[in-house]
Amino acid sequence: MLNNKSFLPVLGLAAISPESLAVIPPFTTALKGAIHEVKAAANDAGASTDGFIIDSAFCDVADADGNVISTSKVADIIAEFGIQFGPVLSPEYNLAVDTLCEAVNQAFVVS
Repeated sequence: MLNNKSFLPVLGLAAISPESLAVIPPFTTALKGAIHEVKAAANDAGASTDGFIIDSAFCDVADADGNVISTSKVADIIAEFGIQFGPVLSPEYNLAVDTLCEAVNQAFVVS
């Protein structure tokens, strides 16, 4: 599990925003780990990551050909990041999870 307890006093509840979360080292670590796990799960499923989308529901995702990408390991990383900011489903947890999900999604945008 990631440990960013030293960041919580620095950020403070009022300072937690998508912008402030995205610049702390635990976010970068979690983002890299989540992207790696999406690619690994897609490879295992023979699926494409093009347009991959995850949200706080953490549902498995199918590619255009119907190949299912398991999101369990990705969800674990995202949830572990979120609980550093508040209890599950708290506003702080939700903000952290939604911010990380959006960053993961941006990694797989098809232009």
